[in-house]
Amino acid sequence: MKKSLRVLFLAALTLLCAATANAAEANTEGYKFSIKSSGATFAFEVLTPCEINGEDVTYGDIKLYKFTQAEETPLTEVKTSYVSALALTSGYKYHVTEIADEVFKGQTDIKKIAACTYVKKVGASAFEGCTALTGNLEFPSIEEIGDNAFKGCSASGLKIYFLTSKVPTVGTDAFTGLGSDAQIRFSLSLVKPEHVTAFSAYSDLLYVYFTFPVATEKIKILSCQVPVKLSNPESNLNIWYVKNATETADGVTVETEKLKTGEYNIPANTALIYQYHGTATTSAAYGRKILTSEPSVSYTNLLTANAKKVTLPASDSNTRYYVFTPADPADGSESADVTTFTKVTEDTEVAAGRGYLMLGTATGISEVNADKDNSAVYDLNGVRVNNPKKGVFIMGGKKVVLK
Repeated sequence: MKKSLRVLFLAALTLLCAATANAAEANTEGYKFSIKSSGATFAFEVLTPCEINGEDVTYGDIKLYKFTQAEETPLTEVKTSYVSALALTSGYKYHVTEIADEVFKGQTDIKKIAACTYVKKVGASAFEGCTALTGNLEFPSIEEIGDNAFKGCSASGLKIYFLTSKVPTVGTDAFTGLGSDAQIRFSLSLVKPEHVTAFSAYSDLLYVYFTFPVATEKIKILSCQVPVKLSNPESNLNIWYVKNATETADGVTVETEKLKTGEYNIPANTALIYQYHGTATTSAAYGRKILTSEPSVSYTNLLTANAKKVTLPASDSNTRYYVFTPADPADGSESADVTTFTKVTEDTEVAAGRGYLMLGTATGISEVNADKDNSAVYDLNGVRVNNPKKGVFIMGGKKVVLK
């Protein structure tokens, strides 16, 4: 990892023209510098200096506060070197954590901007009027989106990814005037109801997405904290829910039901079995429209979804837990066993956004990184409950049965 990072920064350093900056001055809060490339000038300001102890580097933060381009050589692609991480001088490494107000406003030639890996804040009107901007624009660390930030980004095919569990603040008209097919996307396993609330003014644009690293993982259980629309499942994706489960001396016999084309909307906190059986060799991505209200369903799904990472204790006479352990064929065919669940006999972690079978009365599930507020009450999906009645709830980090 360290070696690959060094290679990245050395490559970036080759492209950047900041060798004249004095090292001591460059690593100073408030220091401003400019970089010229392809007829464009990128201006940065040091927000937090970095620290270097031998070969160990604590990365500093910088802000991209100005962008200009010469009309005779319009820039069409903004590369990672300018919106993610860069080297100012040899040994001085920085993360771009803020894009200031109006930096790219009205830049109608820009078609692509690389992933803004470390950007926490997008300023007011930062991308306003970028009418050619298209493709995927990624913000894995975003915390704040300013007024008019993406207003008028009307090109076809724009997908803006907010890949963080932290809900950002969203300014007025931040996404007004996007193209009719534009999407605001969140990770299936990270999106929360709070995200939908924060982006409520743009409900028609909201989607979740998930991927299959198909070379190694063609079948798995996935769950989502918000309701989504499932219309016309893809031909290379099979989806099941667990209709019935009967325990036997050898374990559990599971009956599944396959979701058919155009028949289902999926309620929040629902776990489903997904199987990819296409021909891709790297990864396959899928999007689902987020619903702003819970759909009614006519079927019972026995899978328990977990919004947070949970630790399942060993099964006992009161409660039996079963985790999904399919025999996935190497050829990617549809013959994988989607009914194979193995009994939990020791503490077993289940990742956030997945699911499991729970038969009996829950008494001992432990949430990883549980809420420290011992007065709060949650259901088994990790959703806070204000007025709990009958059922099984999490109180003070423990399972409590209310009768």
